[in-house]
Amino acid sequence: MVAPLVQQTIRRERASAYVVACFSDPGLTGAREESKGSLVLGCGESAILHALTIGDQFGIISLSDLSTLRQRRMVRMMGLTSRYAGSAAISATAEEATSPLLIEKMVEAGRALASGGANVILMGCAGMAHFRSSLEDRLGMPVIDPTSSAVAMALGLCTLRESRLNESDP
Repeated sequence: MVAPLVQQTIRRERASAYVVACFSDPGLTGAREESKGSLVLGCGESAILHALTIGDQFGIISLSDLSTLRQRRMVRMMGLTSRYAGSAAISATAEEATSPLLIEKMVEAGRALASGGANVILMGCAGMAHFRSSLEDRLGMPVIDPTSSAVAMALGLCTLRESRLNESDP
């Protein structure tokens, strides 16, 4: 349901880069087709790529079993199953992702993923961002906020693109 809205926004709002701020990256492929040369990054894909640079195995704290299925599919489509320790669902909705009551469930899920081999944890919902530092402190390992990863990647890629354009000027 969200994918067409993402594509409509890109057609309507011109920008150098766009970030799809939902871990499932709805409409990402279609949005890239609509972007006419602009960067389009999904926070799920960006977080996974970020995890590969700082750890050997990553695990994802997911909201639900359905989210876990989408995450497995994303990882499989990216060809990264050998680096994926799995996802652990905390049985919450996206609306509940900001609730301070979730931190204990997230810590439990992170510990389960670590015992399964993960040495980097990804938060599987953009709404979980405010938990990143306390979760990282409690787990004692890197925790990635997917939206921050995508925004940082967008800024870096736009900067690189701009510097390449400046290099070609005489």
